[in-house]
Amino acid sequence: MGVGTTSAYAGVSAAAYGVLFTIIALRQKAPDAVNLGQPFSIKTALLFAATVSGVMLLAAALQQWLGKEGVIAAAAIAGFADTDSAAVAVASLVATEKLSANEAVLPILASMTTNTITKVVLAVLSGNWRFISTIIPG
Repeated sequence: MGVGTTSAYAGVSAAAYGVLFTIIALRQKAPDAVNLGQPFSIKTALLFAATVSGVMLLAAALQQWLGKEGVIAAAAIAGFADTDSAAVAVASLVATEKLSANEAVLPILASMTTNTITKVVLAVLSGNWRFISTIIPG
């Protein structure tokens, strides 16, 4: 089986998966209105800025010390908390030509993987099996 055939199967599987969960979601009762509270929080914005800055510093330091493997490690570690900050840090390395766009793929995937692990663990710890069954499949 060639790469093209495998990619086609993966695409069809992903589309079927998406259709299945869309149908399930459409059949569920709409939730009651949720009070979202304050839409902007200075504390949250500062925390996000600090996280992005810390990950950028960690990624640059590990890239300097360990090379490309250091960037992968930094992105994977950051992904446990937030995948966006890892993506921004890796993108900044690409923008400054310290990393090529092709070399940026693996660190970003590593951060997404570790972030998914965090979400699965938190879902399981919540103890709500309906929530877990929604989170774990994706």
